Amino acid sequence: MEISLATEEHAVEWDAFVEKDIFKKFAWRNVLLKTYGYVPYYLMAKEEDKIVAGYPLMLINSKFTDTKLSSLPFAGYSCGPFGDKKYLPELLNEAKRIAIENNAKFIEVADPEVTKIREEGYTILAEKSKFVLDISYSTETIWKNLSKKIRNVIRKAQKAGVTISDGTLEDIYTIHLKNMKRLGTPPHSKKFFENLQQEFGENMKVLFAKYNNKLIGYIIIFFNKRSTLWYAGDVLPQYRTLNPISLLIWYCIELSKERKNIIFNFGVSHKDSGNFNFKKRWNTEIVPADKLVYLIDKRANVLVKDRSKLAKVWRTYVPNLFAEKIGPAFRKALGV
Repeated sequence: MEISLATEEHAVEWDAFVEKDIFKKFAWRNVLLKTYGYVPYYLMAKEEDKIVAGYPLMLINSKFTDTKLSSLPFAGYSCGPFGDKKYLPELLNEAKRIAIENNAKFIEVADPEVTKIREEGYTILAEKSKFVLDISYSTETIWKNLSKKIRNVIRKAQKAGVTISDGTLEDIYTIHLKNMKRLGTPPHSKKFFENLQQEFGENMKVLFAKYNNKLIGYIIIFFNKRSTLWYAGDVLPQYRTLNPISLLIWYCIELSKERKNIIFNFGVSHKDSGNFNFKKRWNTEIVPADKLVYLIDKRANVLVKDRSKLAKVWRTYVPNLFAEKIGPAFRKALGV
């Protein structure tokens, strides 16, 4: 057995091995590399010239925390080591070696598939959950099993005249910028969305909500095997009461059933957050999806200090044009 770095020449073999995991695929690696210039360290264990295990990582030199290895930035869940567990010690040791070589102070992993890494010194950095809806039932059954509140807000959006529409990357970015400003969060670069579309192609779908001939929100979903993942969604702040995201999600569930998909994944949220409660109302199965950390340096600065204060400053004092210009650089440094 040997452990080496997976490069472009291994992309097809790598993707075939991780076929059910969107974020472990080379397309995600390429989005991160082309958008933010993170350095990829995709470790693979091979036996008889075949991949049997792996550990995808990105090196992030952050201005807000110490330098880190991350698996994986902006992914949220199902990252970390994968494959045959007997190769786990070697993969973890190689990750530590790479971290030390690059002066990284810690390694973070979003919702590791191999939970055994908790026995290898990885501890909880943030408690999160992922939300999975079984859509193998009839549309009528799925609808009846939704909470009354969700059904009501979908009807409310429909009665108000909100419709589903197509749009452009420019439309996505206009809405994204305004919503990130409201949240006090630096925005992604426009190139991030362009690279998503380029790398994932027909496996990515963007849909918009329209009201009075104005695009007021969007949702991004990924199709993979027989599942659908809701990756992102934003709404113009003044139209949030129309609940366009709920209507978009319901439309995506119907679209997923047309494709014969049987799982709709709502992604991850912090425990007891507003998003946590929203996703729970869709009758989802709630599964632990904690973010873990391994400290190379026990004194490592792993969290952004005074994040709530920084959010308030960004939301209140950073002009829109300035936020658009410098925001992506901040987002790159955050890596979340």
